[in-house]
Amino acid sequence: MTTPTTPAAILKGIGCVVVSGALMTCQDTTVKWLSSDFATGEIMFWRGLLSFLPLSLLLWWQGGWRRLKTARPKEVGLRAALAALTSLLIIVSLRHLPIADALAIVFVAPLILTALSSLLLGETVGPRRWIAVGIGFCGVLLMIKPSGGVVTIAVLAPLGAALASALRDVVTRRLGATDGASTILFYSMVLATLIGFFDMPNGLTLPAWSDLAIFLATGCAWAAAHLFSIMSLAYVEASITSPFRYLSLVWAAILGYLVFADVPDVWLGIGATLVVASGLYVAQRERRLAALNAPAPSR
Repeated sequence: MTTPTTPAAILKGIGCVVVSGALMTCQDTTVKWLSSDFATGEIMFWRGLLSFLPLSLLLWWQGGWRRLKTARPKEVGLRAALAALTSLLIIVSLRHLPIADALAIVFVAPLILTALSSLLLGETVGPRRWIAVGIGFCGVLLMIKPSGGVVTIAVLAPLGAALASALRDVVTRRLGATDGASTILFYSMVLATLIGFFDMPNGLTLPAWSDLAIFLATGCAWAAAHLFSIMSLAYVEASITSPFRYLSLVWAAILGYLVFADVPDVWLGIGATLVVASGLYVAQRERRLAALNAPAPSR
């Protein structure tokens, strides 16, 4: 089944990506706020548990629990594992880095995927894309260099999240033709919540009501952001929506300044610009090559 590429589908895909990015950045802000008082496992568990409230209402509205039947359980399980790993590493990143710094490094994901595509997909990556990948990684090095005193995990965590999220999106794209967005998201959230439960250092303890309210808002934003992201991949390929995904860096810089008084420095600006420019070039190049290799329409 080929994803529709009509103007209406493209607009829907772009809209889903913009909404997803805004919601996820708001969610990242609350996660960073909570990380000063709660362990990573606690954040994953309570956020995941409370996110089932809006997701359950959505499943009920779409026809009940029979929607949870999946045609490809192995792929759904793989997607859930990659999504849980991404969430874990992003929470660790936000604990140690400003929001804009963490997200700028995470956005190297498309470049990582391009670098590995020859191994994973058997693709031939030409010299132009290799140069773009190299420039993007130079941008990451520029962002990391000024923070030489930060613990190593603060650098490895967002890089690991970038790799996991890129692989997650590949699996999500393949699932879009057979499983609905709410079905894919449900199993991903179940696994992330379970991992959070077993990773709680002090066992299950009930947070204060004020903290539970923040967890509820975080869970709702997290579930909605992932839902819109999955829906976007069902409408159109990621290369078309790539420019709009980078709007999250703008939201992150604004919220980081307003909430935590984080001011992005010049190194972050230069490095993020290189990453964004390289990512956009790779996306445009892959889209052009796909168009050239597409079979001619039958007459």
